[in-house]
Amino acid sequence: EANALNEMLSTGVGAGWVPVIDLVHVTPGYEAALGAALGDDLNVPVDAEAPIYWRALPMPEAMQALPAGVQALSNLVQAPDALSRLLSQIGIVERGQGGELQAQLQPGQCLVTREGDLWRWDGFTATAEAPTAAAVRLRQRNRLADLEGTIGASEIDVAELRGIHQDAREAR
Repeated sequence: EANALNEMLSTGVGAGWVPVIDLVHVTPGYEAALGAALGDDLNVPVDAEAPIYWRALPMPEAMQALPAGVQALSNLVQAPDALSRLLSQIGIVERGQGGELQAQLQPGQCLVTREGDLWRWDGFTATAEAPTAAAVRLRQRNRLADLEGTIGASEIDVAELRGIHQDAREAR
């Protein structure tokens, strides 16, 4: 499974540019939220030498606030500085809140749910029933990280058991 995920996740990475999706670490369970908010933009690199890229800009002194009580996705995602502005303007809400809060959004802001629903400031709305390829890729990356941890722990256990087995054979 780990080998298959590694192979799938490495396809489509072209011309030496690392897509930002491979530099992002999202809290498990929020992959669909990030995928809904950024979609294919997660496939763009941060390398300024690339023909299309994310550019890191300093945060403005006064950034517009999300609606009251809404947590920013930036609290749940570790990403390159180039995504800081954007992630600070994406709010996480429960499914029943998005439609109610959408009219309060300022230009550039959006709301997402863990399930992948999206409400944008300009009225654009997408339900979680339209999953993005980015969300699937993020879930696969988190699964791969879990598998690699399990494999690493298993390799340590196997090495210890081999040592015990060898000691037992020598004691005979």
